[in-house]
Amino acid sequence: MEISHPFAAQAAARKNEDMRLEVLTMMKLIEERAMQLAHADRPKIEGRYTKIELNNYKNMFNKYSIPGPPRAVEIANMKPLLRKCCDLMRDSKTKKWLNSRNINRVVSIFDVDASGKIEWAEFLEINWELRQKKITDIVTDFFGDNVFGFSNRF
Repeated sequence: MEISHPFAAQAAARKNEDMRLEVLTMMKLIEERAMQLAHADRPKIEGRYTKIELNNYKNMFNKYSIPGPPRAVEIANMKPLLRKCCDLMRDSKTKKWLNSRNINRVVSIFDVDASGKIEWAEFLEINWELRQKKITDIVTDFFGDNVFGFSNRF
């Protein structure tokens, strides 16, 4: 039986306890590996910022995040967090662009471990693209829409 998606694997595994345990174990290993990869890139990502900037962004991140290993921001809290970042950068155009639809798109692109939450390194990547004024272009290129949400595809 070929299984192409973890949720499909979970559904198939409900019928077989051994398979269910195997799928859960595999999903845990994938999650742990994703965390290892995120931590491996963390010094490079953090190196883009000054210590003062990192401290300020860490305080903001912690304000909107849920505790736990790893600390992460849920999608519902991404909008106020990213809008706060735009305020710091005095970027009202991007702040206005950050509606719920575009926040979901940003999360789907930058949530590399597919947890549905944004961890610290993922947040720094998003924030870096905000600072470079590239976030709208990244989303547009990925989804094939212009920044106003009109599709370029027919």
